[in-house]
Amino acid sequence: MIRPTSTRLAVALGAGVLLVATAAPGRAQLSMGPLLTVGDDSGFGFGARTDFDLAGPMSLDDSYFRDLFGSVTATYSFMGCGSGPDCSTMEVGGNANLPLTARSASLTAYAGAGVHIAASFVSGHQEERDDVGERGDRGAAAPMQRSHPRDDERESDVSVGPNLIGGLRFDALGVDWFLEGKLAFSRSGQFALSTGFLFW
Repeated sequence: MIRPTSTRLAVALGAGVLLVATAAPGRAQLSMGPLLTVGDDSGFGFGARTDFDLAGPMSLDDSYFRDLFGSVTATYSFMGCGSGPDCSTMEVGGNANLPLTARSASLTAYAGAGVHIAASFVSGHQEERDDVGERGDRGAAAPMQRSHPRDDERESDVSVGPNLIGGLRFDALGVDWFLEGKLAFSRSGQFALSTGFLFW
């Protein structure tokens, strides 16, 4: 378990990455928009995504990586952790992506890799059970459990690791849509799907 101060530091770091991405040079064509996500561990969530050009700032316009672009995502998810406590996850990821087809095509496939930061929170009302003695018919003490409420507690855990992504981008209804799959290794491996749209 990591102290809450460490959690705030990780979240602040993720926000900083997002701000740096959106503050990229004017040459870096920016697009951003909302997203919805579902993961096999983190559950359903929502967030935002920003895409920007990487080839120009890295002087790769005349190389094989001339279409290289970056993406930064920030999501908030609701995990199912049974009755009682509330569970949630904040995730930030930054990736470098390479189109596998011409970006001028109506349907563009891409693959990428990057860094994934996940901060999980568990908070809420829980109960403790204590063993107490109760006299039986023959006078022997029989164990019995008695429950009493505990004060609200909040636990947090932060993990950082690499991730691999693959996705599709396509035009529809005048906006640029995406469908992306991500395998993150920051939490013992998690697969997540996200979809949304980007606008200039």
